Amino acid sequence: MKITRKWQWLAGMMAVLLVVGGVAYSRTRVHADSSRIKVVFWHEMKGPGQQAIDAYVKAFNHQQSKYEVVAEFEGGYNGVIQKILNTHGTAASPALFQSMDISTSQMYHSGFTTPMQKFIDRDHYDADQIIPGAKAIVMRDNQLLAMPFNASQTALYYNKRVLRQYGITPPPVDPTYDDITRVAKAIHDKSHGKVKGMTMEAYSWLFEQLVANAGVPVANHDNGHTGNATKVDFTSPAAINAMKWVKENIDYSDFMNFGSGGNAAANEAASFLAGHLGIFMQSSANTGQLYQVLKNDLGVTYFPRPNGQRANGS
Repeated sequence: MKITRKWQWLAGMMAVLLVVGGVAYSRTRVHADSSRIKVVFWHEMKGPGQQAIDAYVKAFNHQQSKYEVVAEFEGGYNGVIQKILNTHGTAASPALFQSMDISTSQMYHSGFTTPMQKFIDRDHYDADQIIPGAKAIVMRDNQLLAMPFNASQTALYYNKRVLRQYGITPPPVDPTYDDITRVAKAIHDKSHGKVKGMTMEAYSWLFEQLVANAGVPVANHDNGHTGNATKVDFTSPAAINAMKWVKENIDYSDFMNFGSGGNAAANEAASFLAGHLGIFMQSSANTGQLYQVLKNDLGVTYFPRPNGQRANGS
């Protein structure tokens, strides 16, 4: 195996990074036109994220002459997982790839990847320097299955310009459901329905994070960290409370429904940036692109928590 320490270079960025095992290491062989060992790395970053990866790759390739990392954009998270499953064992498969955290268990059970713990133990890497929350996501039985790489979390965004226009007090940094409902209803009322108060994409991850912020797992065995998840609970008090909160805003007509999928996420962001939507919830990875347009008019808070309850963290 020829990829001893490249993952240490990538570790400083923070993401879910997996090492492909088995025959797929043919993509780390020395190419005839170069004395370097080429290490193919599949990623899913676009925009500022892709620019950052390209800069890190360029810097790494210049600081040593043994390896040449080749970063290749391969599309969305789900698409890359399918490509890994379909190309494993062939020369088309990469040595390293970026994955969303929820695919870690799938890849662990596939047997196609090498747990990151193997390299940590072999090279005596200090895993304590990894942010604990990000590390916990990819741990199983105290073993690190993947390397945290670009750990994002759910965030709530609001348009300060819209709130200023209608004289509305912004939500606190650590808002409750009622805090967000107050602002959303005020946006709807004071704009006479011209601006929708809020939205939340019909995306399972966002729902899961509402439940997690209430301190409740969605799946058994600690959401699969201590054993194979065999049951899920969508009817816990925390889950029902979260859906009642969403429904309250839908019933009041301050909620705009964009549906689900990539188009939904793009449309809600466009509506938000155009001032037709006051609040929406998405990944913190959106912050950079939103800031490029709104600058200091971009408001960001933690994901909302149930009324009367401390945030558990998403």
